Amino acid sequence: MAVHTFVGGIMDPNNLKEDPQDSSSSKKINEDLSAKKKFDDFGGVRFSKPIRKEEKSGSDILSFMKENTRDTIAYVVLIAGIMMMFFDNVAIYGGLIVGVIFGLYFAKELAYLVTNAGTLIEEQGVPKTLMIGALLLIFLLKVPFVFIGAALVAVLKAFFGDDILKN
Repeated sequence: MAVHTFVGGIMDPNNLKEDPQDSSSSKKINEDLSAKKKFDDFGGVRFSKPIRKEEKSGSDILSFMKENTRDTIAYVVLIAGIMMMFFDNVAIYGGLIVGVIFGLYFAKELAYLVTNAGTLIEEQGVPKTLMIGALLLIFLLKVPFVFIGAALVAVLKAFFGDDILKN
């Protein structure tokens, strides 16, 4: 009776063993299965030991905030804008704040997408482009001030350069 052996966690029908009780074949199967445990479903290496994250102390966070004050202010304002979007009476302002922060960080990428839209359509294909266009249209209809804020900052940066909003 032929038995299939496993190679790298995949059954190899070309490698048949005649004796199912053969200890070397069962040892090989166990080795292959233990080797498979080190890989995830997509073929990437899984670490055998969990990666330990270093605990951040309060002084580490404060030093980060002191070194990156502009980013820290942007994070706080972004969180405030997102929270404002949950309330109807200030949702417009929250969307505008989120759009402005988005525009500050991604103005070059937005300008590149607008100027190279034809190339992007050719690279991605029409179906994907239609899907992303429909998604953007839905977002534009639901949260228009995010788009207005991002476009405003992107246009300001395009006309006046990156120095317009620095210092």
